[in-house]
Amino acid sequence: MAIEVPAVRLLIVDDDRAICEYMQILLERDGYEVRTQSDPTLVVAELKRRTYHLVILDLMMPKRDGIEVLRDIRKVD
Repeated sequence: MAIEVPAVRLLIVDDDRAICEYMQILLERDGYEVRTQSDPTLVVAELKRRTYHLVILDLMMPKRDGIEVLRDIRKVD
């Protein structure tokens, strides 16, 4: 009997929506469950709603840089 493995959930955070969409398409083709967020100020709220195995985070964003967002993520998880 085959064991069913749950999909790996990824959150992509980038202020450039085109990059988010492109990465989502590529990763979903490989079977990952992908969500995107273009507003770095909403990342912590998203992480409180759902759990993710991996966050792909842009470091240079206009509202908050990726290092600030990473610090907030580490406070949550």
